[in-house]
Amino acid sequence: MRKLIKWFLIIALLLGTAAITVYYFSARDNGMNILLLGADEVEKNSRHSDTIMAAVMDLKAVKITFFSIPRDTLVNYGGREMKINSIYASVFVKRGHAAAADEVRKEVEKLAGLSILYYFMVDYGAVEEIVDLFGGIKLDIKKSMRYTDTAGGLYIDFKPGLQKLDGKAAVKYLRFRSDPAADIGRIERQQKFVAAFLDKAKTRLTPEKIPKVYSIIKRNVKTNLPVGNVIRLYTVFRNYRLSDARMETLPGEPVNINGISYWKTDARETRTALRKQEHIREE
Repeated sequence: MRKLIKWFLIIALLLGTAAITVYYFSARDNGMNILLLGADEVEKNSRHSDTIMAAVMDLKAVKITFFSIPRDTLVNYGGREMKINSIYASVFVKRGHAAAADEVRKEVEKLAGLSILYYFMVDYGAVEEIVDLFGGIKLDIKKSMRYTDTAGGLYIDFKPGLQKLDGKAAVKYLRFRSDPAADIGRIERQQKFVAAFLDKAKTRLTPEKIPKVYSIIKRNVKTNLPVGNVIRLYTVFRNYRLSDARMETLPGEPVNINGISYWKTDARETRTALRKQEHIREE
C-alpha cells in the first residue's frame, strides 16, 4: 500500500509540474534545439563523440528534424583544422564532459546556422543498459556487417534481415565502421536506431521502470537541459512517432587534405536544406 501511495504522489507531482510547465511556456518560444552526443570510451580516460546530431523541435507544429553531423566534419577550432569529433576528445581531457559538450555545441551552431542552447551527451553504456531494460530492439539489417578491431575489443558479425538486438548488439550496430558509404552509412544506421529506440522507449516506460531508467541516466548522461524543459518535451511529443521525424545529414562532400579524410560542409546547401524544413527558422 505504501508503495502504491508513493507512486501516486510521484505521478501526481510530475503531472502537476507538467501542467505548470506548459502554462509557463505557452507564451514563450515554440522551438527548442538540442545537440545530441553519443560518446564512447576508446581508451582509458578518453572520450570520443561518435554520434553528433542536432534535434530541431517545433513545439507548436509538433515536428522534429534530426540533422546528423558526420564525425569527420572539417572545422577550424582554436586556429587549426581538425575533425569535429576531435574537439570533444581534446577538451574532455583538460576540462571534463560539460566543457567538451559545450564546445561541440558551439561548433554545430556555426555549421548549421541554428541557435542550439542545450546538449544531451549519452555514454554508450546507457544505450546498452536501457535497450536491455526495454527488452531489446528490432531492426531490419539491410546487408551483412562484419568487422573486427582486436585492439578496441570490437567484434561484429550481423547477417541481413529483421533481428532483435540486445544491448551489447545494439552498441555494436552503432559502432560499425566498415562500410563502403563510410561515415554517411554509419549516420543512416544511427538515425534509424534513434527513431526505433525512442519509439520503443515511449511504449515501454512504465512507472516501475522509472527508478531504473533514472539510475541509468544519472550514471551515463550529461546534460544542461532543465528538468522543466524535459517535462515540456514529453508533454508535447508523448504521442509523436519518432519514425515520422525527418532525418537529414549536414550537406557536404568528402575531401582529402594532407592525406587525411574529412567531410567538408557546404554553407549554401545547408541553408537550402534548412529552408526545406518548414518548421525551421534560420538564425
